[in-house]
Amino acid sequence: MKKSQNILCGAVLSALMLFAGCASTEVSADSVAVAPSVETAKPAVASASALYKGEGMTVAVLSPEFSGGTNDGWIPQSLQDNLTGLFALYSKMSVLDRKNEAVAVAEQTLSEAGFYSEENAAQIGRMTNAQYIAVGSVQKTGGAYACNFRVNEVETNEIKAAAVGRYPLSALENGTAVKEIARQLLEGLSIDLSDAELERLMQKDDKEVKSVTMLAKGDAANKAEKYIEALSFYNQVSGSHKSEAAQSSRAMLAGSFDTSSLKERILYQQQQEEKWNKIFHELEVYMLDHALIAVYDFSVMEDKINTGNNTVNISVTPGIKIFPDRNALSVWKTVLDEWIAVYSDKDNRDWAWTVYKPVFGEIGTGPYNLNYQCISEVGLYNEDEEFLKKVNVRSSVRIVVCRNEALIPPLDSPQLKSQKTYFTEARLGKVEFSGIPLSRISSELTVKLIRDIKIEHKDSSKLRKTVTAVYSEEEWQQMNE
Repeated sequence: MKKSQNILCGAVLSALMLFAGCASTEVSADSVAVAPSVETAKPAVASASALYKGEGMTVAVLSPEFSGGTNDGWIPQSLQDNLTGLFALYSKMSVLDRKNEAVAVAEQTLSEAGFYSEENAAQIGRMTNAQYIAVGSVQKTGGAYACNFRVNEVETNEIKAAAVGRYPLSALENGTAVKEIARQLLEGLSIDLSDAELERLMQKDDKEVKSVTMLAKGDAANKAEKYIEALSFYNQVSGSHKSEAAQSSRAMLAGSFDTSSLKERILYQQQQEEKWNKIFHELEVYMLDHALIAVYDFSVMEDKINTGNNTVNISVTPGIKIFPDRNALSVWKTVLDEWIAVYSDKDNRDWAWTVYKPVFGEIGTGPYNLNYQCISEVGLYNEDEEFLKKVNVRSSVRIVVCRNEALIPPLDSPQLKSQKTYFTEARLGKVEFSGIPLSRISSELTVKLIRDIKIEHKDSSKLRKTVTAVYSEEEWQQMNE
């Protein structure tokens, strides 16, 4: 018995010595690393805090109350959808958006009751089973928009986060405003963002944010029955929202019915005829205003002096490029494709043949080209901004189109290329000023466009318009980075 006790005591003593030896070795090896052992635990706690992203929280993002003008009705949907997307991207919260059935029903119910406001956020929370409600208001005051957003906890109606700001329209269009609002609300909810996440959130030219804004603009134009304007916005939507934009486009242009009622069929035909007459009229006007883009670059200037005449010739390059706007051509093609589907349905023939359909190309058969002549008036100025001389630069633009012979009368559809291809294939119009008196030349000369660039369609004298999209080379490159 005594022997076993000695063995047990020895084992315990050995274990204690081993533990003490390990501890002694750890301290001696790196006393700075271990010396405050409490300090080593702090980064771990901070790391856990940084990883908190609102997991387990459910938030419903509602459309803000809006008081604006006639052409900015897209703002509420844009803010709601972008805020939803940013919450989902930068947190682990469950986010309910406008497409959530419970949110849609709650907003509609309260709107019809006439008491939808920020104050009844708790009621909406109960209807949607959300723990938190993101609500807001946007009011146009002067040339800016006052935005006031907050996140309320449903159970207590306590404000957990708030964001207030005053922004110009451009900040609402490019996403700067909603990104700042999202940053303030996430910070108020104690949802930490890393430096990399914060930099990504606040970066400019966010394509996803732009697509959400284009979708909102398209939906607003659609509701106002501005069909071609809606299509021009829908066609600029990309990424995860592209399919929704395509569905909205098809639904807007759809021309079918499912009823045996004679009265409803008559009403349907009247509505469709009126709608498509409006669509084709809007398309014709839209193409005249948006078919072409002009980009100019007057950065290189060369001179040739004529001492005999005391004059100088000035040559300016690269010059001016004028080329088709792919988005406008895509709108044109979308309308034509949908019209073909409508016209091909025999149930639509009774009314479809009466619809006015513009012809954008030459009368003929087979593939042909749509030709435009453009005139750019360019002026030369000295350093005192005194006008020296002007020249007209002529540019020819050709759009390849084809004819659908299945339709009566045949309609024209553009063949699409990428916007980059249209730009690179366009010829530069060189700018040359000749016979400038030497006496009027100063050390600094500038060249600029004097008037709007005129469009002349050679097949119709009535088609006299101007190029509305005119950019410097620098502006164009920044837009297409």
